[in-house]
Amino acid sequence: MHLNCLLNQARLFRQSYRETPFQRLTRLRMEKALHLPASTAETITAISRECGYDNPTRVAAAFRQAYGLSPREYHARTRI
Repeated sequence: MHLNCLLNQARLFRQSYRETPFQRLTRLRMEKALHLPASTAETITAISRECGYDNPTRVAAAFRQAYGLSPREYHARTRI
C-alpha cells in the first residue's frame, strides 16, 4: 500500500511539473551549480557539496550532461 501511494505521488508530480522528482532535483542542483563557479572561487568539491552531491565526479558528469560542458570548461568560457 505504501508503495502504491509513492508511485501515485510520483505520477501526480510528473503530470504537474512534466518531469520526475529526480529530474527536478537534478535540474535544480545543476541550476545552482551553473551559478556557483562564476560567483565563487570554490573548488569543485565544495561546489558539489553545496549542490547536494557527495562526489565531485558525479556533479561534473551531471553538469556535462545538462550543459554539454564540464564545470571547468563552462567557467573558462564565461570568465571575461
